[in-house]
Parts: sequence; structure tokens; C-alpha cells
Amino acid sequence: MAYFILTLPKCLVVFPPLSAKPEAERKRADVLSREIKERWSAMSDEEKAEVTKDAVEKLLARREMKETAIINSQIHAFADARSELAHIKKRLADLNARTGVQSVLVAVRGDIEDILSPQIFSTGDQINLLFQKLYKDSVANFAAQLEGYMLSGIADTMARAPRSIVDLKKQAKDLIITSLAEAYGAAKPPKLNFVKFEEKFTDVYGIICEGWPLPIFQAPGDVRSKSDLLKLIDAFENGSAKFRRLTRVE
Repeated sequence: MAYFILTLPKCLVVFPPLSAKPEAERKRADVLSREIKERWSAMSDEEKAEVTKDAVEKLLARREMKETAIINSQIHAFADARSELAHIKKRLADLNARTGVQSVLVAVRGDIEDILSPQIFSTGDQINLLFQKLYKDSVANFAAQLEGYMLSGIADTMARAPRSIVDLKKQAKDLIITSLAEAYGAAKPPKLNFVKFEEKFTDVYGIICEGWPLPIFQAPGDVRSKSDLLKLIDAFENGSAKFRRLTRVE
């Protein structure tokens, strides 16, 4: 026994089965669709309402359940965030009382659907005064501006925007200096001299560069190709290129 289903914009209509026919006499889908359309057009509004009553109730119940699930998820996320932030604030306050460590916390929602209001915490007036001096504004207003920035989508747009060659050179330079500082063993290593690297660094400090991805060992500022800069950045980010100090045996 076969049932024929007609999907309308807001309801699901199930018609009673048509009389069973032998396999050879089964109608094509397009023929059945026309018959169903004719039957539907011939029905009165009361008949249409009656035949779709159960299906509409089920669809409305499903929609309500979906909306409730979303709301419950948002409420759960809000409660979780508020609880965790309250715990963090207490830990920071306790740390300040025990050790005098100063801290500031700013937490904002990252999605327009979230319901968390901006959360701020600081351990003293000195931090608030610093914000006034640096940003000419309060911590609370900074939190409001941060929330607006996160919800605006500007960060994603900037991330997708093509980076200029100047930005790539700066990023490559920062990665190189960080790697050199790790090999040197200090946050501020001597100024890197690419032309006399062996004389100034290898001979004096025993530092070498491994995995340099470009044909010429030169400062990022002298690299003209954007693709070469991207290779350089990728190599130092994934660790295939790095500075290291030679061992005593070496």
C-alpha cells in the first residue's frame, strides 16, 4: 500500500492511498503529482485545514522544540561563562591579597547571539588610572568598545584581507629575532648582521641558522618577492627554519 505525500510551504499533507494497481500500470511521478495537485485544488479550505491539521501540529511542535533547544544552549553558555568568570575574579583577588600581583580582566561575548554582558575586573585604582592615561578612557568603556569590535566582524575581514609586503617583512623580522633570541639565550640578542653572520655570530657565539628557505641569506627588508616572504614566515613558524647554538662537539 502506497501513501503519497505533498510538501507545501508550511505543512506536510498525507493523502489516503490510491487504489493499488498492478506493477505494469503504476503511474509515473509527474502524473501522480498532477493528480494530487488537482485533488488539492478541488478541496475546500475546511477540507485542506482538516487534512493538514496533524501535520501542522507536528511541524509547530518541532519548531518550538528547536527554538527552545537554542535558547537552552544560550542560557547554559551564559551560566557557564558567568560562573567561570566569577571564579577567575576571586582567584585574581586572592592572588593580589597574597602576593600583591596586579591584574586586569576584560571579558566580552564573541557572538551576537550570546547574552553575556561585558565583564571587567581590576585589582586597584592604579590600573584604572593607567587606562585613563594611555587610552583616555575607563576600563568599562574599553570593554564596551572591545565588545563592539568583536561583534562587528571587522577582525575576520582584516584577517582575510591581503597583507601588504611591509607587514610581511615586519612579521618575518619578528620571527627571525625571536628565533635568534632563543638560540642566544636572552630576550634581546645582539643586532643581527646578515652579511657578516658567520663572523659576528657563528665564530663568536657558536650560533648557526638551519633550514633557511631562500637562495640568499639576507634581511627580510631586502626580500622583494611576496611569495619569498611568505616562505620565510612559514619556515620560521613551523620550525623548519631556526637559529641554534652549536654543541661543544660541533
